[in-house]
Amino acid sequence: MKKELDFDKLKSANKEEKYSFVKELVVISENEPERIEPHFDKIIKMLDTDKNVVLWSALKIIGNIARADAASRISAIMPRLVAYLNSGNMITANNTINTLVKIALAKKELLDDIVAALLETQKFEYESLEHKNIIAGKAITALIRLFPKTNLQEQIKVFATNYIRNGRPEALARAEELLKELDKQKN
Repeated sequence: MKKELDFDKLKSANKEEKYSFVKELVVISENEPERIEPHFDKIIKMLDTDKNVVLWSALKIIGNIARADAASRISAIMPRLVAYLNSGNMITANNTINTLVKIALAKKELLDDIVAALLETQKFEYESLEHKNIIAGKAITALIRLFPKTNLQEQIKVFATNYIRNGRPEALARAEELLKELDKQKN
């Protein structure tokens, strides 16, 4: 029998206890999302934290449980999730991109909305130009995974073309890869 999840640990003054529990939730959500999904509301409350580690973990958990979300409760929080792309924080944006990709792959009805949100990342500001370029590369990597399933392939092509001019080699390579994949789809 599996042990009961003690969400009171999230309120613990003992940081080690709190963060160990958060880490445990992430691992369980990866392997047994159906075990975490009934606690959806508690996971959403984790987004209200001022602790980045808890926020990033909550984002990971939400992405992981998307495939077990039979009631489609994730749809209701999509605007909130998408807003984290424009947080100004590279790590928050990166975790959000990873979460959104998992949701898009699990919830086909949200795919085009998620692709559109990823395309907006080029308009957002981060701590530095380097961070902005890193997020662009992450968005392009995500779009490589999603473009075969979306109706927004032309918009993706424009996004990738814009980053061909980007000075960061990783973003350039990803953008070129994405454009090649888009060309293959046409043929």
